[in-house]
Amino acid sequence: MGGNARARALQWSTRQAELVAAADAGQLRYGPDGVLREHPRPGQAGRTVADGRLVPLLRAGFLTRDGQRVAVTADGREALRLWRR
Repeated sequence: MGGNARARALQWSTRQAELVAAADAGQLRYGPDGVLREHPRPGQAGRTVADGRLVPLLRAGFLTRDGQRVAVTADGREALRLWRR
């Protein structure tokens, strides 16, 4: 499957792509309360991320949980690159 076809096959929303991009930037972390937050700027409380947005991306293998941090996988990085085209 070519790059454009793969990007269309993702059928991502903008919010899903933004979540993968935030993970790629190291901005997704679990707090001491166990709640996942997006921290676009260091030192700020960050926005809560709903499990409903995270779980499908984890199951698809685009994101992975590494301790307190959510990181992007190689597949997630490639999918984001294709989606941005």
